[in-house]
Amino acid sequence: MIKGLQRGFWQFLIPVRNSVRSGARVGGSGPSGPASEEEREITIRRVTIDALKPREIGIIDLSKVLCDIDGVEEVDISVTEVDVRTETVKIVLKGKIDFESVSKIMEEYGVVIRSVDEVSVRKE
Repeated sequence: MIKGLQRGFWQFLIPVRNSVRSGARVGGSGPSGPASEEEREITIRRVTIDALKPREIGIIDLSKVLCDIDGVEEVDISVTEVDVRTETVKIVLKGKIDFESVSKIMEEYGVVIRSVDEVSVRKE
């Protein structure tokens, strides 16, 4: 009973992907109706990451490595806190971001993602 209740609870908070398309729509359906919307790809256009990096890696080197990832067009990095061995940085990536590639490269360089503070997506 509780398991079913939890499932219903989460379904309420996180709507099914097609629920908006199959439900009532403002303005009705036209040439850009549900079929064409499903063909469009949702991409991350901008993401702000709070991360912890080793002090040995400079922000210039890190920004060049991140900008070299396919789809990344612009990288902004600012240091927000300095510790003996690490630096807390705010990283802003712009472009057509593949977050899995970004997180993999960051992990290879010893950068730990603490949180994703802001994200902007777009249908294309």
